[in-house]
Amino acid sequence: MHRVVNYGSALQAFALQQALLKMGYDNELIDYVFPSPQKRSLYKSIETRLRRFIYLLKVGKLFRKTKEARFREFRKNHLILSVQKYDQTRILKSPPIYDIYMTGSDQVWNPQWIKNDTSFFLSFAPKNSIKLSYASSFTVNHIGKKYFELYAQMLSRYQHITVREDSGIEIVKELTGEVAECVCDPTLLLAKDDYEPLIQMSKVSMDGPYVLVYLLTYMFNPYPKVNQIVASVSEKLGLSVVYLDGNKYVTYSKACKTVSEVGPNEFLWLFKNADFIITTSYHGCVFASIFTKPLLAVINHGENDHRIISLLNKMQNTKSVVFFDSNVSIDTNDMRSYVPKIEKMEEFRSYSIRMLKKMLINNYYDIEYNSSCI
Repeated sequence: MHRVVNYGSALQAFALQQALLKMGYDNELIDYVFPSPQKRSLYKSIETRLRRFIYLLKVGKLFRKTKEARFREFRKNHLILSVQKYDQTRILKSPPIYDIYMTGSDQVWNPQWIKNDTSFFLSFAPKNSIKLSYASSFTVNHIGKKYFELYAQMLSRYQHITVREDSGIEIVKELTGEVAECVCDPTLLLAKDDYEPLIQMSKVSMDGPYVLVYLLTYMFNPYPKVNQIVASVSEKLGLSVVYLDGNKYVTYSKACKTVSEVGPNEFLWLFKNADFIITTSYHGCVFASIFTKPLLAVINHGENDHRIISLLNKMQNTKSVVFFDSNVSIDTNDMRSYVPKIEKMEEFRSYSIRMLKKMLINNYYDIEYNSSCI
């Protein structure tokens, strides 16, 4: 889902592509537009553009780059995309031809988002072609009756499946009877130095040390309770606070800084230079790990985001997990306990790279026998 205006989505696509290039595999991202844009009347399109123009003029951002513009720039400059752009209809009618097809990561198998769109299951690929999955995420813990048969049918077409969360192993086993491996998110396939060229292109900077707060609300809304955690950490460490994609209405203090309308390069800069990170985001936890930053991963009660729990279990960093409404008092005498174990992260990365290589090598030699896909 490389076109989603989401930092993790863009960077995981970049990372998997770079990892494959490092291994010597020419590859490109199928430029699939998801979700498929809704057809609008000319009147509706003009009205939408006019409303957008008025809004940007009102908030003083008409002549500044928007977040969407920065993401478009990132895709243009840093992703190798197919020449053809596809939607759900076009990709089935005229599928792109490759030696190997691979489903990438992010929430590509989340039934809440993809519903009946089977493109992320490579349904468009020729029947006898090689289909692989690297770190695909269901996000949910089980597939309900509505999509059970469809998912079982689609997954049975794969030669090899790896997933991003431990819960994905159980889902694949239940649906297909096959054993999947759990590997790291693509962003963890790269080391922090691999992101330095992107960081150097950042258009944002901060004066002095800071706590970076990156809170998403699509899974649950942690406000206003989470601000108790932010205030506690800020006061305990004596650091200013920067809210990424925040606004003055959600900060716990008027003194807090807010940063918005930034792209993936700026996201990386902010994480690299932060002194402490508080986030509800899975990829926020990933990049805190990559840059070895002390972290509080904020989760909800009940239906927790198992992506975060699975990741931090691998890093032996469960002390960083806190509920959004809890009274948190960090132990300043043991800040290392809030930092992922570097050796565990390296082990997980090495294992995942080996699995990716194994998956490609084992199936690459079968290409000559699948002449129907050439």
